Amino acid sequence: MKKHTLRILLAVGLLTVSAAGAAGAQTARGSVVVRIPFEFHVGDEAMPAGRYTIAPATNNSSRALSLRSADGRVQKIVLTDEAGDGGRDARARLDFHRYGGRYFLRQVVTPSAARALPESEYERETARENAAPRRDLARTRQLVTILLRQK
Repeated sequence: MKKHTLRILLAVGLLTVSAAGAAGAQTARGSVVVRIPFEFHVGDEAMPAGRYTIAPATNNSSRALSLRSADGRVQKIVLTDEAGDGGRDARARLDFHRYGGRYFLRQVVTPSAARALPESEYERETARENAAPRRDLARTRQLVTILLRQK
């Protein structure tokens, strides 16, 4: 019940973010626009390939990120954990874990912050399924990075 209430409150507090700009462009509000060339998962939800705006979900919380497709049909809010400060020289990027043909968004890094997404139950299941024949999770999981061009 608390999760549901939090999601509703976060949805109400969403910022309106313009999807204008080139793929990977960084905007003044700390959002990025990126083209993701494959279907991926955020938590347990599949997100189609395409252009997305990734931005803070609210003005007063750095924990919540909003992912919104360019056409506005797909939107997801996710709570994240701090994964460092990014740093002025940090290369803006999205990090995904890949198991076979399934991709899971794991981290969003910008010069202002690095945010880690929690591992979902679906990702853990997928990892177990892919590791079962080999019993070697480290060789099953691959890191895929999309670098974001900065304007």
